[in-house]
Amino acid sequence: MFGSALAGAAGGLWAANIGFIDPTQFASTVTFFAYTAVIIGGTANNRGVVLGTAVFWVINSGTRFLGG
Repeated sequence: MFGSALAGAAGGLWAANIGFIDPTQFASTVTFFAYTAVIIGGTANNRGVVLGTAVFWVINSGTRFLGG
């Protein structure tokens, strides 16, 4: 319950900061990145998910210049 409340508060603050939330902005990029980080790290291992996120971030940041 605490995690859900924290996520809801963070979402509310983010919406207030941006001013407008479009549901389509989450459909492909954010969800894909989150699932990929969890899969890389392992679904049953909390430390692995953190490591998977770090690995995915390094790969994503390191290959940005390749895309257009």
